[in-house]
Amino acid sequence: MSTIQGGAKRPKQAAAYIGSGLTTLWSLVKNDPMFPRPFKVGRMTLFYTAELDTYLARKAQGSRV
Repeated sequence: MSTIQGGAKRPKQAAAYIGSGLTTLWSLVKNDPMFPRPFKVGRMTLFYTAELDTYLARKAQGSRV
C-alpha cells in the first residue's frame, strides 16, 4: 500500500490553495484538461494536493517569458 504525499483537500480548501473561488475551481475541472480531476471517498469530494502543486508549477512555467 502506497502513501500519498501531501494529502488531499476538499473543494473549498483546494480553491483557496490555488487562489481562486469555488466557481473558478469547478470551471477549471470542466474546461481545462490539464487541471487535476477530483476523486470521491464516500460522499466527500477531494483533490490531491500534489496534483494541485504540479498544475500550479506547469501554469507558472508556461507563463514565463
